[in-house]
Amino acid sequence: MESTQPAKKPRGRVRRDDGRRDLSRDEILEVAARLFREKGYRATSLEEVADHFGVKRPAIYYYFRNKAEILGEIHDRFLDELVRQLDEIAAGEESADRKLARIIAGQVRLFADNIAELAVFLGNESELPPRARRSAQARKRLYQEKLEAIFRAGVAEGRLKDLDPHVAMFTVIGMTNWMYRWYRPSGEATPDQIADVIAEIAQSGYLAR
Repeated sequence: MESTQPAKKPRGRVRRDDGRRDLSRDEILEVAARLFREKGYRATSLEEVADHFGVKRPAIYYYFRNKAEILGEIHDRFLDELVRQLDEIAAGEESADRKLARIIAGQVRLFADNIAELAVFLGNESELPPRARRSAQARKRLYQEKLEAIFRAGVAEGRLKDLDPHVAMFTVIGMTNWMYRWYRPSGEATPDQIADVIAEIAQSGYLAR
């Protein structure tokens, strides 16, 4: 049975004196995401996460109260980076079509570097506790609305076709999200090449000619 006691949240590593390796919060999240992707969230136990590091479950509880908190942080961190990228680009002076191309490139690079986290982010929202799930859904809606605002600006500039912004941006997001099913780091295409292909396909549909 998993602990329900509040967990400390150290910034760095836990120092050990028993000869076993130190742990860090980031490493636990990385291993948990990989196991969640490979075995499924429900089928993965914190004991398996601990086994990866050669420690017992209490070492994991030092960082996280339970498995649901790990899942929630994977979602939060992923959304934090997506929103950070979008807000930074949206605040610039570039044209809307250029902003969208940069957003696509940023998504592809983030997803390629965190493919296990992407799979968990997309496939396990329903496993989040209700409060965390509502928060994640609200943040995703806000992200989508910001993308649509950029698209509307592009239509007003005359650089983008007058398409339904909601449908257009969901289509673009769908192209990048699907990477978790087919992308392999050992593949021939680099993240930059993938971003160029997706941007070219997307722009052929929404750029005004």
